[in-house]
Amino acid sequence: MKPTYEQLVEIVEYLQKENKELKRRIEQLEKELRKYLNENTPSGSIPPYLKRLEETINRQSEEGDNSDPPKDNPRNERPEHVDRTEHHSLKNPTCPDPDCNGHAKRRGTSTRKRIVVELQLPMAETVEHESDIYQCEKCGKVFSAPVPNALPKTEFDITTTVFISYLSIAAKMSVGDIKALLCLFGIEVSEGSITNAMKRLKRYLGPNHKELLEKVKAAGSRYKDETSHRFNGKNFWTWVIATKNWAYYTIERRRSHKVAMELESISGIDTVDGYAGYNKLRCERQRCWAHLLRRAKKPIYQFGIDERYGDYKTFAKKLSLLFHNAKTEKKERTASKELRDKYDKKLWKLLQSAPTEGRNITRLTNYMMRFNSEWFTFLQYKDVEPTNNRAERSLRPMVMKRRISQQSRGMDNMDSYAMQMSLYMSSKLQGTNYVENLTNILQSHVSSEPYKS
Repeated sequence: MKPTYEQLVEIVEYLQKENKELKRRIEQLEKELRKYLNENTPSGSIPPYLKRLEETINRQSEEGDNSDPPKDNPRNERPEHVDRTEHHSLKNPTCPDPDCNGHAKRRGTSTRKRIVVELQLPMAETVEHESDIYQCEKCGKVFSAPVPNALPKTEFDITTTVFISYLSIAAKMSVGDIKALLCLFGIEVSEGSITNAMKRLKRYLGPNHKELLEKVKAAGSRYKDETSHRFNGKNFWTWVIATKNWAYYTIERRRSHKVAMELESISGIDTVDGYAGYNKLRCERQRCWAHLLRRAKKPIYQFGIDERYGDYKTFAKKLSLLFHNAKTEKKERTASKELRDKYDKKLWKLLQSAPTEGRNITRLTNYMMRFNSEWFTFLQYKDVEPTNNRAERSLRPMVMKRRISQQSRGMDNMDSYAMQMSLYMSSKLQGTNYVENLTNILQSHVSSEPYKS
C-alpha cells in the first residue's frame, strides 16, 4: 500500500528534523575536536589516536627509515679521560668451574681493561656561622660580619639555592621530587622551604630581567607567542619574546592587546601568529606560515554539496607550493623589497583563483586576506624567519613544566619562575652555563649587601 500525501509530508518533516539534529551534533563534535586539532597545535602535541594514518605514513616516508643507528652513536663512546686506575687481582685464584675447582696462575702480564663511570654522591653538611659584632665609634651603629656564600634570611647557601633552581627549571622537577632528591644528599627540608628559596630569587633577578626586556625589544627580529598558565585555579597567560640569543618570559593576568602593547617595540620585525592582540603593534610584522598551512591542511567543517574537497585540496597545495618557492628563492637570491612585492602579487593572484563557495575556503581566504601584506615580510629582511616556531620552542619547556607542577600558588613565586626561565633559556640560546650565570648574579648581590645591624 502506497503512503498517502499526508504521510509523506510527515516522513519528510521527521527526516528534516533528524537531519538538523545530526548537523547540530556534528558541529558540537567538531568544536570539541578543534581543542586538539587546530592551526595552533604542533604535531608533537597531537595524540597518536587523533593522527591520520596517511599523515603518519607520509611523515615516515619523508624522514626515511630510522631503524639503523646513527654512525656517531654517543652511547658507544667511552670517556677519553680516566681519573684513576684500579688494579684487581686474586690472592688464591681457583677455577670458577664448579666441576674443576683447580688452582689457577696468572697468565703472563696481560690484563683486561674496563671503563666504569662511578657516581659519588656528595653529602651536605650543616654549618653554624658565628659572626663577630662591631660598633661604630662615631655613630654607634652595631653590625656583624657577613656570612660568605649565603643569601640573607635563608637556610641554604648559594650553591644549594642554585641547585634547587636548576632542578626546577632545567630538570622540570616538582617541589616534591626536589625534596626527595635532596634527601639523597642528607638534606631534610620541607616543601615550603624549597618554595621560599626559589621565591627569594625574584629580588636578585629583577634587574637582570628588566635589562633582558630592553635587549629583546632592541633586537632586529623577534618572535612572540603566549600560552596559558594556572595560578591558584585561575587562568593566567605566559608571554614570550624570543630572539636568536635571548628569551624573555612574563606571566600576566590577561591575554589582551594591552599586554602586547606593553611588550611592543617601535623598530624591528615581530613574527607572530594570527592573534588579534598583535594587530595594534607599531612595528612591522611577519605572520606565521606554520599556523596558516596547518589551518589549510586541517579544515574544520564538513564538505557539503556547494564545496568540493578536490578544489579545496588543490588550492591548499598551491598555497604550500607558493611558500616553498618563496623560501627557495630567498636562499638563492638576496632578500629585498622587490622579492617581497613579487610574492605579494602571486599570493593575490592565488586568492583571486580560489573557489568562491564553501565554509572551509571562505574561512581560509578570510584569514589570509586579514593579514594580506604581512605574509612575505621575511623576503625583505635577511634574518627574519617565516614562522614563529622559535617562540613555540621557547614555550615548550613552560608547557612541560605546567603538566608536571600544574599551577603556581604565590604571585612572587610565579614572577620568580618567569625570571629564572628567562635566564635559563637565554643561557641555553647563548651556549653558556645557567648554573654559572645564576651563581655569578647571586654572588654579586651578596658581595654588595651592606652589613646587617
